[in-house]
Amino acid sequence: MINDSWFQNPPVDYRVQPFWFWNGDMEESEILRQIEEMKEKGVGGFFICARQGMTISYLSRVWFDRVKFAVEAARQAGLSVWLYDEYPYPSGIAGGEVTLEHPETVQRMLSRTAQE
Repeated sequence: MINDSWFQNPPVDYRVQPFWFWNGDMEESEILRQIEEMKEKGVGGFFICARQGMTISYLSRVWFDRVKFAVEAARQAGLSVWLYDEYPYPSGIAGGEVTLEHPETVQRMLSRTAQE
């Protein structure tokens, strides 16, 4: 049964869970500060989204260390964490990491031109 108090203080799973765009250095102190602010504002969790301007290499050891730090800090704050794979858009590009190691997979396109 749902009651008024449930609406005043919903479980984490029913709260807003915004995209959290990571850009810049994303130092641990900044990650912690933002997680604490999200908890304070009533956010239930977040989607970590790498974006242009991020100075750490996407999918690098440092990237995964920062993700691990964010997941642990969120767990301690009682928030849920999701990873969003569309860096940059569209999905599947993985920040160019796939084509760096496998250049044969780079997208190709045929274009048509007409001359009169």
